[in-house]
Amino acid sequence: MRKQVQSCATKKRYESKEMAAAEIRRLGWSATVKAYRCPFCDRWHIGHRAESFRRGPHGHGRAR
Repeated sequence: MRKQVQSCATKKRYESKEMAAAEIRRLGWSATVKAYRCPFCDRWHIGHRAESFRRGPHGHGRAR
């Protein structure tokens, strides 16, 4: 769990899904990322869609 909390700590947090979605639109990233609620900090982050990732040898996603 510590790794997950550390990962969350380095990401920008948004107070609402709407705020995260507005940032996605502002950046023009709507086709490649989505807003999601973090189970660790209970805020919203922006991340790549699952289908845009290929799992590497250690289970980490890598953009295609």
